[in-house]
Amino acid sequence: MCVTYLGYLLLLWFPGVLHAQSAAQPCVAPRLPHGYIVPEQDQYATETKLTYACEKGYKPAVEGWWATSTCQSGTWSPEPECIVEQACIPPTIPNAKYSESLTGWYKDGQKIWITCDKAYKLKDNDATTVCTNGSWSSVPVCERSVDACGAPPKVPHAVIMDHGHQELFAADTELRYECEDGYTAEGAGNDKTIVCIKGAWTKGPTCNQTACTPPTIPNAKYAENPYGWYKEGDKIWVTCDEAYELKNKHATALCKNGSWSSVPVCERSVDACGAPPKVPHTVIVDHRHQELFAADTALQYECEDGYTAEGAGNDKTIVCIKGAWTKGPTCNQTACTPPTIPNAKYTENPYGWYEEGDKIKVTCDEAYELKTRDTTALCKNGTWISVPVCERSVDACGAPPKVRHAVIVDHRHQELFAADTELQYECEDGYTAEGAGNDKTIVCIEGAWTKGPTCSRVTDGSSVTGGGDTTSAGSWTPPAGGGSSSSSGSNTGDTERHLTTIDKCGKPHKIPKAVIVRTFRRSVKYRCQDYHKRLGPEYVRCYSDGTWSELPTCQASYCVVNTFEYPDLKPAGEIHVLDGDTERLECVDKMEWWFNNYSDGQCNNGIIHLSRCCTKAQLAIKTCGGSLTKRN
Repeated sequence: MCVTYLGYLLLLWFPGVLHAQSAAQPCVAPRLPHGYIVPEQDQYATETKLTYACEKGYKPAVEGWWATSTCQSGTWSPEPECIVEQACIPPTIPNAKYSESLTGWYKDGQKIWITCDKAYKLKDNDATTVCTNGSWSSVPVCERSVDACGAPPKVPHAVIMDHGHQELFAADTELRYECEDGYTAEGAGNDKTIVCIKGAWTKGPTCNQTACTPPTIPNAKYAENPYGWYKEGDKIWVTCDEAYELKNKHATALCKNGSWSSVPVCERSVDACGAPPKVPHTVIVDHRHQELFAADTALQYECEDGYTAEGAGNDKTIVCIKGAWTKGPTCNQTACTPPTIPNAKYTENPYGWYEEGDKIKVTCDEAYELKTRDTTALCKNGTWISVPVCERSVDACGAPPKVRHAVIVDHRHQELFAADTELQYECEDGYTAEGAGNDKTIVCIEGAWTKGPTCSRVTDGSSVTGGGDTTSAGSWTPPAGGGSSSSSGSNTGDTERHLTTIDKCGKPHKIPKAVIVRTFRRSVKYRCQDYHKRLGPEYVRCYSDGTWSELPTCQASYCVVNTFEYPDLKPAGEIHVLDGDTERLECVDKMEWWFNNYSDGQCNNGIIHLSRCCTKAQLAIKTCGGSLTKRN
């Protein structure tokens, strides 16, 4: 029962098994007489760790009442083993060594002999310990020898040969120093060796400098010695950096008594140039920070993105001539910065600027619409042209009406509201809306709000009108001249119609030469195709009886000019001119004309009138009378 509980306890403490990711050789389950393994398996993957415990009267052959073993390439390390409780595991004796048992443990009564490490000695001259009933008796102690030495002295510019880190050294230990390169020990022979005698080290050597370290010569270079030092009598030849020259044409330095004599001096050349001029909106190509430049140095400028150099070719290059730089380029802006377009948005360039010829597509904010059909702006010569204008939509509504004793739910300050916007009113405490449901909601339709609710005071279960007329849910009266009207609160017996969502009326009608440009909750907006004009309402609304309001029609509204029919016009096929517009057409060249001539074609009610061919100036001041005639 006790053993079963022990195995269960081990399983709770070590529920996981670590699995290595390699495909190394697995291990078979170890044989463990008098012991129990967790987890029990027939085979274990490499790096798997198992836990084991022993039966009563036995213990693991390691420290502790339970132990672990790891599968390493087909073998267990350490090998799981249960030994009798009276046996001993190897003792830990600091600063000492002894003969280890081949079995990895020691029998009851077995004796071992201890030998202290170098620089240590037995404290009580007792060199043995005995395994007695599972533990060691009278374990010897190895303490520091009085004749031992600590760390050797540090000698400047010297290193100890073949010396690893060690805290204590036995008596008579010898250590040998070697001077660093460029240094020599005073005297010779044994002065480089120290010996540990009666707990102290003998005196070490002194290393004095005889060589020269590499000199520091400003604005110069020389061939450096690969050893990092120079011996007595060595010479170096100095070369000045670019833009510098030798002061006295003296180019050598001499190593003498550990120092350098007659060191050359490099000074600024009279033909050198200082920092290059700063040119606005440019960078210098492949240029690092440099204070001086040699004569004939050429530097290349590049204009920043969005800028172009005036002229071409070498005007981007400056040259150092006799201590001065030639003139640099001028960079003028050709790119555009992001434009500010009120009441609009567009996709911004991640670089923060736009190249010549770039276009942006503009989208108006809610409640705004493009003034013309042009949705793009063009970057040209550093400025934006044809910038779209977003103006207030004719369908947008202003501030919602104020309703006595009511507030608008989730409403922030806003000056304009897009068509089809819905706002919800709530009556103040002590007031209730007459009617129910949608009568608390107002909708922006064709630039006007539908009628809002009326909030009446609640008094003893009855309602007292707080002012204003009541309204049916979603009722709306269109602006003057626009479509059918809905009946609201009528007592005439006629079927009452109200605006409702367009899904109640089915699919919107297809109108020839027209497209639906916007779909609202309660209406759709039509637009006629190019060269057609709308007759009838722009908006078609859905009513609660499932019918649509009056539909518009689209009528052709253009003229066609067949240029082949007019001998004075350059052939360009058929040209369409919108009713009310004027199109300028190019005339054929004639010998007697000094300038290009044009004909203005004006379309009125489907009839085209073509002026005779004149110059642009004549057309501008309207002195071009007459008209073109067709071929016979």
